[in-house]
Amino acid sequence: MQLEVKQAINRLHKKYWDLVWYARSDPECYPGKADSLRAGVFMAHAGIEAAYPDEVNDLLESDDNWEHGFNSGCLAMLNYLLMANSFGVEAAEDDFPNLDT
Repeated sequence: MQLEVKQAINRLHKKYWDLVWYARSDPECYPGKADSLRAGVFMAHAGIEAAYPDEVNDLLESDDNWEHGFNSGCLAMLNYLLMANSFGVEAAEDDFPNLDT
């Protein structure tokens, strides 16, 4: 894979990994956990909100799960492409659709 293409895929992978993680996580859902863990989640949320304000706004204002589904689909396909490039198509097929964040 050409370096420019791989860099673009890696950039998009980070974006959609961040957005899927953001939608799945809630800093308020850590009762009894260390304050440092909750603070870390709040900080990560703030970083994602700053990096992708339009996308986060779309997630937060959506009454359905369309935005989260779109982001998840993008993440799954980007995971597939990166896996196929690194380990071959068979490994990518076995792992698809991987949505681990």
